[in-house]
Amino acid sequence: MEIDKSKKVNVGSEEECELTPCLFVVGATGRIGGATAQMLWKRLKGSYKFVLCGRDSKAANLLIEKLKEMNVNGIVTHHYVNLDDEKTLRNLFETHVPKQSKRNVLLNCAGPYQNSEPVLIPLAIEYGVNYVDICDDTYYAEKAISKFNQFAIDKNVKCLVTCGPFPGFSNVIAATLLDQI
Repeated sequence: MEIDKSKKVNVGSEEECELTPCLFVVGATGRIGGATAQMLWKRLKGSYKFVLCGRDSKAANLLIEKLKEMNVNGIVTHHYVNLDDEKTLRNLFETHVPKQSKRNVLLNCAGPYQNSEPVLIPLAIEYGVNYVDICDDTYYAEKAISKFNQFAIDKNVKCLVTCGPFPGFSNVIAATLLDQI
């Protein structure tokens, strides 16, 4: 089921919208994704069109209202996605990726990553969208790198996996300390 309840804030002309790169925040209706979207909305100051991605339209609308209150001139919308439904994921990219921009970024905050497949990475690469996730699972990271590294290189798309500090970074510190003992 596809739901796209778009609410746009301070939208410019259609031409401006088409030229503005997109920041897709997948998992934006969750706690971590929502907090991340708010922080980035403040810092990026309208230089990206924000596409809040998730299954919960009510939570997305509440987040959009919070972003409006920050008085940042920018574009924000919600797009329904379900990570288990490739059709909704493809629709996301086909609906929102500005063809002229190579600065599009997908930030994946939709955990948990444990025992899951990196389904967003190949689609992001296919559509030319740079990819970042906050994964904390080494199995997921190893699978993503081994399966999609060459594809990303061939398509000139940047992919950064396991960028989350919790508990991934702390696991690295613990492993490093154990190696030194």
